[in-house]
Amino acid sequence: MSVIKEYRTVSEVVGPLMIVDQVAGVHFNELVEIQLHDGSKRQGQVLEVQEDKAMVQLFEGSSGINLSIPWFGGKNCQYFLALVCPTRN
Repeated sequence: MSVIKEYRTVSEVVGPLMIVDQVAGVHFNELVEIQLHDGSKRQGQVLEVQEDKAMVQLFEGSSGINLSIPWFGGKNCQYFLALVCPTRN
């Protein structure tokens, strides 16, 4: 069972990257949900963790994220590859 952790310590947003300070128990590849002040949500993924800082890659645009609330859900990002094979007639 995953524990959702909420942080209000976004220190920097540059392009598609966001730095969150004072994190604990956050891991590489973890999925992140970011809630903006208007209530809208964006998704991201942890790229790197060093000491108590996490670098998050945003999957969507970064406008309006500077004072947002990221939630780390403890789930790793999973990628699925679907192959479509043509049928022969």
